[in-house]
Amino acid sequence: MRRDDVAATTDGEGFGFYDTYDTRQGGNASRFSLSGDLKGNAGDMFVYHTGITHRVNEVTSGWRKVAIGWIQSLVAGHEHREILYNLLRARTRTLESAGRGETYDLINSAYVNLQRLFAQP
Repeated sequence: MRRDDVAATTDGEGFGFYDTYDTRQGGNASRFSLSGDLKGNAGDMFVYHTGITHRVNEVTSGWRKVAIGWIQSLVAGHEHREILYNLLRARTRTLESAGRGETYDLINSAYVNLQRLFAQP
């Protein structure tokens, strides 16, 4: 089974160890699978699938330091996470449209039990 995990990168002066965006030139992230550069506001975090090939362009003026982390889901399989996501959406929509009742409880029970079944420590 293939494991799909995500990475998270944040850069911005909000954490106290970055040059300000007003003074830094360059250093934007580029994703090869999508067009265009990514440059958020100070303190923004980009969360992306670890399979997306990307690079960070050269900083031509100022400096850039980042905090990087990886997030591993307790549910290893993409197919399992998709089932859980769809059940979560159905549960939310049921609650919004019909309130808490038998249908909501059945969907919630399936969601919680599948979450337990699919989770891997």
